[in-house]
Amino acid sequence: VGHYIESAESLTALAIQDRSRAVEALPAFYAEFDELAEQQAGVTRALQDILAAREAASKSDNRIAMFRIVAAGGVAMLLVAVLGATLARSVRNSIRRVRSVADAVAEGDLAIRHESVAQDELAALGKAVNRMADSLQVTIGQLHADASRSAFRSELN
Repeated sequence: VGHYIESAESLTALAIQDRSRAVEALPAFYAEFDELAEQQAGVTRALQDILAAREAASKSDNRIAMFRIVAAGGVAMLLVAVLGATLARSVRNSIRRVRSVADAVAEGDLAIRHESVAQDELAALGKAVNRMADSLQVTIGQLHADASRSAFRSELN
């Protein structure tokens, strides 16, 4: 580009001094211009090729990133499913243990108790079933004692 500008300045100075020699020098100047245009076209093509390669690399990087995001999401969903299933099984087993104690109390086994070291709502429910069994034992014991006293009084009379 610098050489072309120098040629243009020289041609301008020549045209001021000798117009006919400047006209004779025009074909060479046009050839330099055409050569410069070809060089610029080559640079443009090279830049377009570089840009296309970078766009392709960017698309590939985007696909890889998207794959990683989808894979991470899949792993996260799998972990949530496993944790959910584990939690559901734990809750189901706790409910079954409390129900088993309640069924036994309903069938008259007042000695059975729910044992749990947890501090959750199901453990609280188990403790309530235990208090109910204790209360029933006390009430039934009092009824037996009252019935024994009534029977004893009837015998005395």
